[in-house]
Amino acid sequence: MRPTHIELANHYYHDADDLLLRFDTCWKHEHANFSSIRSRIGKLYVDLAMSLECSYKSLKTYFEYKHLNGEALVREVRRLNHGLSGFHPQEHGFVFSNEKLANFFTCFITQSQTLGIGLRYRIDNWDFREAEEELYYQTIGCDTWMNNLFQVAKEIADWQGRELNNESRVVTIADAFEEISAPKYNTYKR
Repeated sequence: MRPTHIELANHYYHDADDLLLRFDTCWKHEHANFSSIRSRIGKLYVDLAMSLECSYKSLKTYFEYKHLNGEALVREVRRLNHGLSGFHPQEHGFVFSNEKLANFFTCFITQSQTLGIGLRYRIDNWDFREAEEELYYQTIGCDTWMNNLFQVAKEIADWQGRELNNESRVVTIADAFEEISAPKYNTYKR
């Protein structure tokens, strides 16, 4: 039954990579048409947080859910929701390029409990800045912090991409036909 753990891990990896691309494009173009700077910052933070969430789901699927496939696999991964508290890529062999990023990642995982992804909404972003102004300017309101978060997310996603490349193989037409003909779980088919 499809998807296999490799297929699903690959989907989440590509989502992580796409979110990083969107962040990078908008971050470099300060005058992208957002309603306000704060709205832009909130949306870009969410892209990074969601990228890390996708990397988390990709790694968990690839390394820990090999025994699952199809609907059981999809349901297990979706139970992870948006929380990152259990995200420890180092457990799977990932190593940060430097200690500064490793320490930043550890701090971010703790901060993510407060920040969440609710900041995607303008009202939440504005309310967060008003209620937690010091934390706002230490985190999403700080360019250095955002750049560090991007570097962390990029390193993890790039490493995951290399891990998934190990699964590349040459297949015969018969193998390809067998794989695409296998029953596939689809969340949206009833």
